[in-house]
Amino acid sequence: MSRAKRSALNGEISGELSDLDISRSERNSLKRQRIESSSNSVKEDAARRIAIATGRVMLGLSSRNQALNKTIISKIIETENERGTGLQFKKNVLPILSNMMFDTFRYAVEELPSKKVLMSSISVKEKTKGETKAGPLSDGFILTNNISASLRALNYTFMAKNTRNIGKSIKGMQTPKENMSKLKVYGEGLPKPTSMIVQNGFKLLIICVIILHNNNILQSDLTNVLKTKFGLSFKEKEQVSILGNQTLSEFIAMLSKQDYIERMLISNTDGSGGISQRSLNSKNAKHDDNSLVLKLGRRCLAEWTMEEFVGIFRQLMQSQWTDQLQEAAIFTVSNIWKS
Repeated sequence: MSRAKRSALNGEISGELSDLDISRSERNSLKRQRIESSSNSVKEDAARRIAIATGRVMLGLSSRNQALNKTIISKIIETENERGTGLQFKKNVLPILSNMMFDTFRYAVEELPSKKVLMSSISVKEKTKGETKAGPLSDGFILTNNISASLRALNYTFMAKNTRNIGKSIKGMQTPKENMSKLKVYGEGLPKPTSMIVQNGFKLLIICVIILHNNNILQSDLTNVLKTKFGLSFKEKEQVSILGNQTLSEFIAMLSKQDYIERMLISNTDGSGGISQRSLNSKNAKHDDNSLVLKLGRRCLAEWTMEEFVGIFRQLMQSQWTDQLQEAAIFTVSNIWKS
């Protein structure tokens, strides 16, 4: 065989081997794609199951003003037998959950910043202009109402037409029962249920008072405002029916547990005149109302916007609302919501 023929034959053989290698490479690539596609499909199905289960849990938590936290998420994944699938809640489950809750209920899934971030000794306002602000670490998730403004207005109009004022003071609703010296009962003649409606209104009243005191008020001062401005006089250990058979202090502690307000205990620990603050989370922790500062909690800041609270003040003032009050309200509220 001549050299030219041998060279041509070697070239043909090399070409056939090259085609064979390409064919193997293509087959391996297609095989990997099928495996990845199958794995992604399994992961997507698992993520959807977890999202549906999480949605059910979140609706129940929302009715009790509780947040979805990492511990509950972990239990849901374990209950659905999806451990070890490589699922990441924020990456794989949260987008499906958010779309599902919005499309079905018009709820938005909001992240709550970590309490450690909020309780940091260096606040955003104290940072220099040159510093960059890192995104807050998430410590839980809540559902917030995201229905349209027109539908909200329709709902408010309906409520206004079909409800009546309970009087200038809740005191007028008082009807004490016999043998109930520690429990004051209100609203016996009102349609039921009234307790949750009044509790929500009372919660909003407390939040408004805190806002109007620049997000910093002693619990003793709050008690005095409720007494002098609204005729709501509660004794220290007096249990009140419309507050869930709790004392005023216990009701405020409950709002703190729900993250609507933050209770800060101020003290002089070193005797040098410096003041320290620490969060008071326990409901039964001993404290002095004159050393307990109330601020807005992370849930309150996530659930309501600055514009909504300006609107609340405008509705309360009605015809007495002026442009000057509008500017003052925006200035006061914007400082609280500023990030």
